Amino acid sequence: PWDGGLSFAFHDDAAPPGVSFVTPPFASAAGGKALTVLGLNFHPAASSACVFSLPSGGASGGASGGDHVATLATRATFEGSASLTCASPPVAADSLGTARVSVYALPPAADGGEEPPLSGQDLLDAATAAAAATTRAGGGGGDGGGGDHLSLSRASAPLTFYDEGAPPAVRALVPPLAELNAAGNLASVVVVGSNFAPVGSSLLCRLDGEESPAEIGTFLNGSAVRCPLPLPSEPQDRSLRVSTDGGASWSDATVVTFY
Repeated sequence: PWDGGLSFAFHDDAAPPGVSFVTPPFASAAGGKALTVLGLNFHPAASSACVFSLPSGGASGGASGGDHVATLATRATFEGSASLTCASPPVAADSLGTARVSVYALPPAADGGEEPPLSGQDLLDAATAAAAATTRAGGGGGDGGGGDHLSLSRASAPLTFYDEGAPPAVRALVPPLAELNAAGNLASVVVVGSNFAPVGSSLLCRLDGEESPAEIGTFLNGSAVRCPLPLPSEPQDRSLRVSTDGGASWSDATVVTFY
C-alpha cells in the first residue's frame, strides 16, 4: 500500500504569477488583516510580496475608477501554486477606498542557491518599484518594462480599505427621487459617499421610521452602494442611512423623495 506522499507545485518559468481575487475583499485602515490571494503560477521557493496600489485622491479617486498610484507591499507566504497569504498594510485616511492587489515574486536563482534572491525591506522596495514602473509605463501589471516583466502579476484584484471604527459618510443619492410604482414594491438608488466596504450582510440601508426594516445593500466600490428601498404608501420625503457593521452604527441621513 502507499504510505504518505509528496506534494508538487508546478510552475511556468516563462509566465508571471496570476491573481484572481483576494479574500476577504476588505481590510481595516489600521492594517494587519490576514488576506488570502488566489491565482495561479505561484512559486514555492520564490521571494514573494503582495503589492497594494492605493486609490489616488482618497476614497473618491477609488470610486470613480481613478488612477492607482501610491503603492505599499507586505511579505507573502506560499500556501500552494494557486494561493498566497499576506497581511494588509496600514493606510492613511486619504487612501481609503478600493485598491488593487497584485503579486510580486522573484524565483530562486537558476544555480539552485539556497538563499532567496531578495528578502526583508529589499524585497518590499523591489515590489513597490516594479509596480510604480508599470504604472508609469501605462501597463496593467507584468507587462511593465525592465527586468520585472515576469515578476509582477499582469492581473490584480480589488481590496477595499475602510475605517471600521467610523460609519460611512453619505454625500448624495443618484437619483435623489424614487417612483412609488417601482417594480417589486422596491425602489433602488445609489448612495455616493465614502468609507463603504464589501462586508456582505452587514452592509445595510435603512429608511428612518419604525415601519421600515433595514435592507441589505449592494457594494459597488469604496464610495458607492446601491440601496433597495421599500416604497411608502404615499409621496413623501424620507431620510436614508447606511451601515457597514450590521446596524450598530449608521451614517448621517440623506433625503430621498418618493413621488
